[in-house]
Amino acid sequence: MHISDIIQTGSPTFSFEFFPPKTPEAAESLYQTIRELEEHMPHFVSVTYGSGGSTISPISDKSSARLAS
Repeated sequence: MHISDIIQTGSPTFSFEFFPPKTPEAAESLYQTIRELEEHMPHFVSVTYGSGGSTISPISDKSSARLAS
């Protein structure tokens, strides 16, 4: 299901937005935070990169792929 499909249902929705981690340690912290927030059952989560998508590091790229799975 796409985010646009979720929003079009007309029901209230909520999500969490994260900034991409820049180090392996920050990535693990992000994953732990997400595990703790799972109980709130957000409709989706998103990862926000720098303005205009600047500087996506290999850590950030791997983190996004892991979140999507």
